[in-house]
Amino acid sequence: MSRDSRPVKRRSPLGISGVLLFMCLFLPTLRVCGDPTAPIQFPPTYGIYIGGLLVGFLGFSVVRQVRRNLMIGLAGIYIASVGAFVSIWVGAVSAEIAGFLLGALMIGVLIVALRLMVRTTWTERAPAVMCVVHALVALGWSSLLAFDDDGMWGAMVSLGAASLMLFASIGYAMGAFAEERAAEEPALPSARVIG
Repeated sequence: MSRDSRPVKRRSPLGISGVLLFMCLFLPTLRVCGDPTAPIQFPPTYGIYIGGLLVGFLGFSVVRQVRRNLMIGLAGIYIASVGAFVSIWVGAVSAEIAGFLLGALMIGVLIVALRLMVRTTWTERAPAVMCVVHALVALGWSSLLAFDDDGMWGAMVSLGAASLMLFASIGYAMGAFAEERAAEEPALPSARVIG
């Protein structure tokens, strides 16, 4: 059995929190101009919620290869989101053509980065750390919405899902680091009693 196909422990709280965070994409989160709005109406925020769905699938997965692929997808979402935000900002601050050129360059960076990630051998630590990073980003975003004066009940659900995701992903990361440390430690020699 190859190393990537060995089964791993299912992380149900992580999976539940990710799916719940994704469902928050459709809940009324903020009151804008007196009307309730959901994050689905603001495409730049999709990365947080779709990333939550990938984390949810990662938590329910029991195959290392699937976890690795979901982690690469999550990294791709982050690279694409950062590239889009930076390109839009550069286009707004300087010239539209500069933003367009930077966006085209970022697409190239995304393709190269994802190809390198696919060719790399990942340990269980990488998806675990990526889950912690996403949980921190989701918690920060949900906190901004939940503690806003115009925040609605969907923001509180999102905050709860992100908090659960953070605790579950920290447990996942601690388990992954402990598993690797145990695998790296040399086995102690066995003693025989001569009598």
